[in-house]
Amino acid sequence: MMKIDKNTIERLAFLSQMAIPEENIDAEIKRLVQMADVIAVIREQNTDGTEIMCNPHDAHMILRDDVVTETNHREEYQKTTEFTDNGLYLVPQVIE
Repeated sequence: MMKIDKNTIERLAFLSQMAIPEENIDAEIKRLVQMADVIAVIREQNTDGTEIMCNPHDAHMILRDDVVTETNHREEYQKTTEFTDNGLYLVPQVIE
């Protein structure tokens, strides 16, 4: 298991673009360690023979015809920005 320390919290804060005050770092370390402990317990459980389910309520989806009900407004919406390329919005890179 990976060690969760001050450097881990600072890296996660940087990647998520969050400011975590110095006085809160110890509390955040404790929270992440607790989450990792819960995940470890879940991973230890034997799931052999457990049937995979997509819904715990045994519900059934009502299917509808796959037809287009909206018109394409992409060109109109993208007129408000110059940061598009080939129909896609251009955004700054956040994760290195």
